[in-house]
Amino acid sequence: MKKELTHKIIIDIEQTKFSTQASFHEDYKRYNPNTFQYLQKESGFFKGRIDAPIDLLFKLNNQSAWTDMVNAAYLDDFLFISEKMVEVLNDFTLPSHQLIEGIRLSKHKRVEEYKLLNIFKLSNDLLDYKKSKFSTNLKRKYEKMVDINTPKDLERLKEIYKYPNGVDIWRISLLESNYDMIRSTHLYNGFYVSLPLKKALETNKITGIKYIPIECCSSNIDIQRSHLRNWAENSVS
Repeated sequence: MKKELTHKIIIDIEQTKFSTQASFHEDYKRYNPNTFQYLQKESGFFKGRIDAPIDLLFKLNNQSAWTDMVNAAYLDDFLFISEKMVEVLNDFTLPSHQLIEGIRLSKHKRVEEYKLLNIFKLSNDLLDYKKSKFSTNLKRKYEKMVDINTPKDLERLKEIYKYPNGVDIWRISLLESNYDMIRSTHLYNGFYVSLPLKKALETNKITGIKYIPIECCSSNIDIQRSHLRNWAENSVS
């Protein structure tokens, strides 16, 4: 049964109190330092399975709150999740992934164990070109809308409008998926969930997550913020 992906999930800074919650503990070298080098990608996104054993200690920022979903510096291709969140995800369909033990977070004298969620089967082919809207940008600022109907159109325009210019997905629309949660490293990179999974996470009071409605999602963060402001204003009215 196909699933409609209705929301993008990101760290909720209002809950976490800090944009990057965790960083490697000063003593992490005692906990298999090779793992850090293994997880760090030289460029782009980390892809594939993690085969090396994980045994790492992270320090939760003193200003950050404990949450069920945690983000860590330099490791934004993964999610650190609590056992409580794992239990919720177990009732839903995810692409090929790993839930890896060996992640410990510390703050003052408190130490908690988390799992590393690595969704290594990527969903980079779900962009609905017919319903999505595209724009060029000039030095990362919106410039004009453009017609893109196929992946080839997108690649052609990306070649024309090279860095620091480029092509943004002004408004993202995704095709239905076989899964309730996906990870993409395409221009719409990030993690997306279905409405039933979102409701289950909310019902179980899973913390640390902000849900962005798909109709507000853009590959350009400034455009996305503008969509969210408009969406919030319309919701109130």
